[in-house]
Amino acid sequence: MPRPVIRRALGRVANRRYLLVAGNGAPSCYVDDIDQVVDELAAAGVELVRYDAYDHDARGITPRAGGGRIAWFQDPDGNTFAIEADT
Repeated sequence: MPRPVIRRALGRVANRRYLLVAGNGAPSCYVDDIDQVVDELAAAGVELVRYDAYDHDARGITPRAGGGRIAWFQDPDGNTFAIEADT
């Protein structure tokens, strides 16, 4: 997957309220509407990462510990990023 695909997909997120944070895990984008962002990433050809330890819905979103939902994807270099929402 070429880098511009992820840049374009995340660029569409940029005009919305979000926060990019790097902690002990993957850097996370906190978004208002995870469903819409995941749909936009998928439409741009970005595949979500699924981990065996978690239950994912059909699109690859999983419930987050403590509430909310989360999904992960990787860039072409294999770096993992998370998209999270409190609802």
